[in-house]
Amino acid sequence: MILLIPLFLTACKSSSFLKSKTQQFGESDYYIDLWGKDDIVNKIKLSGITNKNALYIDSHGFGSYGYFVLRPDNRILGKFQPTPWYRIKDLSKVLGTNSTNIHNIYFAACNLKGTFDVKEVREYFPNATNIVHVPRGYKGNSENFIAAITLSMEEANLESFEPEFAPLISELFLPNSKKPYKTLISNKSILKP
Repeated sequence: MILLIPLFLTACKSSSFLKSKTQQFGESDYYIDLWGKDDIVNKIKLSGITNKNALYIDSHGFGSYGYFVLRPDNRILGKFQPTPWYRIKDLSKVLGTNSTNIHNIYFAACNLKGTFDVKEVREYFPNATNIVHVPRGYKGNSENFIAAITLSMEEANLESFEPEFAPLISELFLPNSKKPYKTLISNKSILKP
């Protein structure tokens, strides 16, 4: 089942923005789009990538009080709507028991302050063995996000990136391990179900 969550979490500040829809029964991928454009869903599906037990997150990201937080783009908020912030544990709440079925997690969010923490991701998504994110000190963007999912290893290594945007990295874990056994530039060959 694919659950498309264009906006916010019921358990958090803006429950009126929670929207979800089931697209195709039997699929195992989930999307959280805090930009509200559905671009990632369309591009990933057009590339033929489905059923990877994946969670794809397209959002603003930044550090706050030592935590990595996600927030929606201001364009999708109503006038005078306060901007909610979400932590990794909030994403897990949205998926409920399905969070244990996630093996691949992709974050398109900036990591300028370097607060993204794979340990926190593993705490709330204990079976995630491929955690993809923007490296410490870099901005994230949708183009690099899509490249990390759809390009082959050769294409990803040849891709040229603007200086403030780095290619997304994959931190690979063995089941039940606390530390990644390998870190590399993300590409579609490591996206395993």
